[in-house]
Amino acid sequence: MKENTVILFFNKDWGGEFYEIENGRMFVPFYDEECGGIEFYITDSEASFLLAYNEAQCLIAMGTAADWLEGYKARCQE
Repeated sequence: MKENTVILFFNKDWGGEFYEIENGRMFVPFYDEECGGIEFYITDSEASFLLAYNEAQCLIAMGTAADWLEGYKARCQE
């Protein structure tokens, strides 16, 4: 995500709205301030990854986000 534009959206039951965040580094402050721990999905305009956080507090990653999450896990275990 870094400084690239990301697209944030939510469960369809909560409406069809999405947010385009111009700088991916701003996602965490935005989420903390505006969303407060609810289920979310985040991707980029090319859909090269999908990062999701669900009600069971599980982080799910696909595409390039899966590589990032595996690398993060490995670094934390060192």
